[in-house]
Amino acid sequence: TTMDSCSNTTGKRHWNVSASPYARKTFNPIITTVLQQMATKLECDKSMINVSEGYQFAREAVAKYSSIPGELEVSWKNVYVTSGCSSAIEIALRALTNANDNILIPCPGFSFYEVVAKHRDVEVRPYRLRPQESWQIDLDHLESLIDEHTKLLVIINPSNPCGSVFSKAHLQDIINVAEKYHLPILADEVYEYLVLSGEQFCPLGAISKNVPILACSGLAKRCGWLIIHDRNGILAKEAIPGIESIMNDSYLCCSIIQNLLPQLLLETSVDYFKKAASIVKHNANLLYNELSKIDGVEPRMSTAAMYMMVGIDFDKFSGIDSDVTLSLLLIKHQAIKVMPCS
Repeated sequence: TTMDSCSNTTGKRHWNVSASPYARKTFNPIITTVLQQMATKLECDKSMINVSEGYQFAREAVAKYSSIPGELEVSWKNVYVTSGCSSAIEIALRALTNANDNILIPCPGFSFYEVVAKHRDVEVRPYRLRPQESWQIDLDHLESLIDEHTKLLVIINPSNPCGSVFSKAHLQDIINVAEKYHLPILADEVYEYLVLSGEQFCPLGAISKNVPILACSGLAKRCGWLIIHDRNGILAKEAIPGIESIMNDSYLCCSIIQNLLPQLLLETSVDYFKKAASIVKHNANLLYNELSKIDGVEPRMSTAAMYMMVGIDFDKFSGIDSDVTLSLLLIKHQAIKVMPCS
């Protein structure tokens, strides 16, 4: 993303989302040259299958699963099947960022973004979340981090690790900031199916009218997908071709899982997801109630995903001065793993 003029109070003048040099240089000679040549010389009525972006029937299943009647219509051509949600995230980051760029990520957040970004010399700038307001984004702090090198805004909703889900109104406020600065959004929505009772998940692609959304989701760790929501064709010139070039570089989902996708996504009963959410809700209530009994421990009730954030008053615990120390002691003495979020 380039910027004609930008400060912390002035947005960019226009959209110009470019592909990274890495994406432009990625070239699979077999797929890019040989198969394209074969496709132009076919002497039958059958079309070539582009397996690097996923089988068409699998992409169609994801598109149908992700569409919302009257709100969001997803075309299978905008779906890219990957070897997991993390793979989809990595493809998007590699396609749109380059050394000395920066991306905005939530804090607390999913550490994978920092891992992927830093080994390519992309700076990560954490923006604050407000625990007292259901982990909503501190939008003023978010805006203060944006400069001419900012290429992407990362939104994790439902949240890993905060166990929260944003309201539609808050998502619109986020989109307004992204539109002001002409920043595409990478929407990590892998926990979309695990929203606890009383809450509702709304995909960013259904809300955004002008801001391009790169939505990442998937099934467990072996099958994921990247969906491009780009109503105005902002990503069409460079970003999407860049993504497709990287997809040619062996980011493939197992064909067995792809063959199962139509059945898994379109025939699984809604009751299955309700039962899963009910079990997680029960466990969250149990954990919250028991932790609340401990002096110096302040849990935040989860509303989505499989996580719960817990605040610790270290003055109440002798010999524990940080969440890292507490994490190590729990592993050592109780074989319990918790993630420090400082």
